[in-house]
Amino acid sequence: MFLLPIIIGTSAQMVFYGISLAWCSVALGLVGTHMSLQNELSYIDPLTKLCNRNYLDHVLAEVSRKGTTMGGVMIDIDFFKSINDMYGHSVGDEALISAAEIINAAKPSKSLSVRFAGDEFIIIARVESEFDLINMENSLRNQLDKFNSSDRTPYKLSFSIGTAIFSGKKTIDSFLNEMDDNMYKEKKSKHCRSTA
Repeated sequence: MFLLPIIIGTSAQMVFYGISLAWCSVALGLVGTHMSLQNELSYIDPLTKLCNRNYLDHVLAEVSRKGTTMGGVMIDIDFFKSINDMYGHSVGDEALISAAEIINAAKPSKSLSVRFAGDEFIIIARVESEFDLINMENSLRNQLDKFNSSDRTPYKLSFSIGTAIFSGKKTIDSFLNEMDDNMYKEKKSKHCRSTA
């Protein structure tokens, strides 16, 4: 993006002697690079450095258009409000960053990790079967156990996880709702145990 206007401007300057296009070409190249970076940053969550919901919507629209089979894992941090209440919002932000690191360490290569909303995250990956989703979930739980056993934070993290497979027969909304419903079942059972 940066080099193309410079090459075109320099070539034109060599052909048409007396016209100075090199600096204009550099300026166009810099503007193009800046616009490209701005566009890329609009898809990144500034806190966790994961992709954001805008980018997820873009990817899911493409997946739906092509009818590709994909797997999704929705992750919600359990009792996140108590971390904020007990340690403050800056520690809550650190917990979100730690959760993003756990998710990135656990996700398969060539998959997408997204901060979906607040303390909810999603991993989107190509899958062959339900077995691939189980492997992703197990990998997440293993990375979570590793984090919690490290004792590097005053809190322990816990995830509620829900999975779903998207095929051409589903809508994007039903795919997201299925993940959310499955995640909520686990979350509800944890909250019932904590109040019992």
